[in-house]
Amino acid sequence: MKHFTTIVFGLLIINGFQNAGFSQTYPNLYKTEHFYIHYNTDSVPSRKTASYCSVNKPVGEKTANGDPDLIYDPNDTATIIRATPYYIIDMGANFETALAKYVQLGLVSADREVVHKDVYTIKTSVDVYVSRLDPGVDGENNPITGWVYINQNVATSAEIPSQALALQKVCAHELLHYVTGKSYSIFILGLSGSVNFWWWECLASQADRLVFPGNTPYEAEEAAMDAKTGIQEIINDSWDVCNKQPNWYISSAFLSYLQFYRSGTRATFNKIFFYPTKLTNMVSYIRSSLDDYVKAELSSEGLGQEYYDYMLYMLQKKAGDNKTLYLKIGSGGLPYVNTVTFKKRDVQFQTSYDLQVPYMSLRTLRVITQGDCTDSLFTIKNLQQEGECKVLVFECSQGERKLLRMLDLYSKKDSMNIVLKRGVYTEIAALSYSTHNASSAKIELTRYPNFDGTYAGRVEFNPDNLEKVDSRYTITLSELKFEIKGTKVTCDFEFHKEYPRDGFYVKGTNLRGTIDPTGVMRVVGSIYGFTYPKGSMNCCDFPRVKDDPKCIKFVHNPYYWKFDGKVATEANKITLKGFIAAGTNSIKFNPRSEKLYSFSTTKK
Repeated sequence: MKHFTTIVFGLLIINGFQNAGFSQTYPNLYKTEHFYIHYNTDSVPSRKTASYCSVNKPVGEKTANGDPDLIYDPNDTATIIRATPYYIIDMGANFETALAKYVQLGLVSADREVVHKDVYTIKTSVDVYVSRLDPGVDGENNPITGWVYINQNVATSAEIPSQALALQKVCAHELLHYVTGKSYSIFILGLSGSVNFWWWECLASQADRLVFPGNTPYEAEEAAMDAKTGIQEIINDSWDVCNKQPNWYISSAFLSYLQFYRSGTRATFNKIFFYPTKLTNMVSYIRSSLDDYVKAELSSEGLGQEYYDYMLYMLQKKAGDNKTLYLKIGSGGLPYVNTVTFKKRDVQFQTSYDLQVPYMSLRTLRVITQGDCTDSLFTIKNLQQEGECKVLVFECSQGERKLLRMLDLYSKKDSMNIVLKRGVYTEIAALSYSTHNASSAKIELTRYPNFDGTYAGRVEFNPDNLEKVDSRYTITLSELKFEIKGTKVTCDFEFHKEYPRDGFYVKGTNLRGTIDPTGVMRVVGSIYGFTYPKGSMNCCDFPRVKDDPKCIKFVHNPYYWKFDGKVATEANKITLKGFIAAGTNSIKFNPRSEKLYSFSTTKK
């Protein structure tokens, strides 16, 4: 439940009057030590409202006529008076509890010891108006006048079904606005428009956890995890580029991380609160001041590194764990995600993507398969990277995201093969750790389809020897076929070449081998082949020579051939190419025979 707040400055003060319901009347007044609460008894939940369960019921009151809204006047027991609604009593107690906490933290003084030289001292009571506010608004605050407004009927939600507990959060939130307005008063005129309004909500969204630590879920986490307007909707922008609702509240999750989830030394709220007052650069004073803070107080490399660690924490989630902060998994149409879908039709086997990343933000490629895609794996290459960002590869499934590793530049011989598995997809994240400058990364994805099928082509002269061999020999027959099924490969071929004085014939049937997930293949097997003298006894010209036992044939040698090749994609065609070596057995091949011939086949 987000407690939207209207903060009114300067010339906008009239709007504040209107929004706060100044046309309303406040005939009733409830006083506590430091607060004057103005309200209308008939406009707030009564004591008989079953849905409102007070957490601060007064002790010793005597109801009259069995009506909890009527009590005997403690100063005149013969007189029956209207009882102060529990809603108002709880509100007063909530404000006093919150004020005591803020005094303890040194954010404000209530005529007590001043912890910080710039704290504001409450010398008179703070006026609180219980009003009919706009839908969706639980509180408003005007730091110029010091008035605080609370909705006469604060909203509940599925997460916070108790209105009394919801009221606790609203009171703590609005009073922290009041305190911030007083402590930051010298900066108010310097806040250009609403550029830094988000920071007020960043601070105020910490209030409920500071004042009422047992009242969960906490506002900052709740805002960040909202299914419709949560952090997944703005993480593609820089952390402090959030000058509109509800983004003001979402950005507060980073402060929660620094205080409650960071490993090692953690931040303290009162120091975060006062650090921005040390600077006068209104454009980025929050970033700059917090950068100084984490370096000085947390021994950190800087705010950019803290944000990087925060996002890394948000990105990693195991199925079934109870993390209250994480980046949503499996959602479609998110601004930080560019979804890449592998399909069988209209396939492009190699595509590059440019990820432009603002400072302190995130961009992600999400790779999924769809329909009749039968790809076996794909390769990720980080072709180019500029600025302060890192490229991270995550494995994702329903409710889980796991970091596989950081991907370095391909120029440094780094790339990554991802085997496609059912129910699992991949995210490639470019995550910025710069506090001021944009970054970029260029990612290349290469698909490796399912290799099953028939590949037909021919044996040829090795191109490296072509000039030397082509002028002396002529290929008259070359038929080559590979059959691939899973990791198994079989090969059939027939090959013949002629020389002015002799010829060479070789045939292989059902040679066997394997292919790995990247398409690298090796096939080895014995072959039937021989050389023969052309024109001997005028009867040994090919093809007769291979069938006529009277023709002279030499003993076939070598006895084995080896095919080394790799599947590739060219102009959206799947090919299998490589080289051939000859040997006297299945494991020994003459080094001179390596790449004796080449071969080229295309998948049919």
